[in-house]
Parts: sequence; C-alpha cells; structure tokens
Amino acid sequence: MTDKQVVSKYRGAFKTLVGQIGSQILKGDFNLTTVSLPIKAMDYNSILQTVTTMATISSHFYTLAALSSDPYERMKLVITASIAYLEPTHHWNKPLNPILGETYQAQSPDGSRYYLEQVSHRPPISYFVHNGPSDIFRLSSYTQFDVHAHLNSIDCNVSGRKKIEFLRDGTDIVFNQHSDAFKNTIFGTLSH
Repeated sequence: MTDKQVVSKYRGAFKTLVGQIGSQILKGDFNLTTVSLPIKAMDYNSILQTVTTMATISSHFYTLAALSSDPYERMKLVITASIAYLEPTHHWNKPLNPILGETYQAQSPDGSRYYLEQVSHRPPISYFVHNGPSDIFRLSSYTQFDVHAHLNSIDCNVSGRKKIEFLRDGTDIVFNQHSDAFKNTIFGTLSH
C-alpha cells in the first residue's frame, strides 16, 4: 500500500493499540479482549453488513456456477466467487462487531436475498444464508474470527464452512473459509 494518508492513519491506530497493550502489561492486568481498536480504524458497517456487501460480488459467479452443467467449470466458478469475496473489504477499516442476536437482511439488484445472524459474541460467530436469484442456488455458512496480533503483523484466522447447493440439479459443494493477513503494520510496506 502506497497511499501515505491511509498508511499514516493505520500506523497511528496500530501504535495506539500497542500502547494500550504495553500499559496493561506494565500494570500486570493484560487481557487482549479488553483492548479495542482505535475508532479511526473502524468502518461504519457491522460485520453482518460487510459480509452482505462481499456476497453481492460473489453472487454473479455463483449464478454462473448454478447455470453450468460442467462440474469442473462449476468448481472453478465457486473458487472464483470465494476469492472475489475479499475485494469489497480491501479497505483496511475494521467492521463493527455485531451484538449477540443481531440480524440483518438484504436483497441485491439481481434478486439475491441475504439473511444473517450473530449467534455468539465471544468467540464471534455469524450465520449466513444467501438465496440466489430465482432460487437457483443457496449458500449457507457460519464464520468464526480469531485475530492474532504480532509485532509487525495481524493474522485473522477464519474458521467455519460454506455449503452451496445448486437447486436445479441437487448437487452441492462444501468448502472452508479462507483466512486473512495484514503485514508490516508498524514499519515496511503495508500489505493485505
């Protein structure tokens, strides 16, 4: 990342975060769950809204997969959808944590419908159902986030699974969530 304003904003946030952690360690009261990311690094959407935004990009590829009868082409399109899922969130802002029991529903222009619920706060677990246009596919998943901060990086380990059912022919594909990493958070070239 070379945008100096963005890099400066996030490096400042990470330095504040390190300061909070150092202060807790010096007091002998270290608890990472009580350390919060500075507000300047937060997004205005919740994780549930962000997941829906991510899914609207993937819907195109899932629809193409549902219309394909070639299993290899279908698998390639599902993998492409999974990778495309990350593009809308490549902005560095951390989404707000949903409250336990929070739900979110949306519909996209292609007719896809999205239903989400936050079922656990610690650890954070979200459930998600994406019904494709004209109900040609149904994607269901659950996601759990586990974030690990290191000296100059942050790893976001994502566990859970996704299952896409192609309703026209009754086949399905089950796959795991992918994780995320932020490197050079304090010094070096910031990368995601």
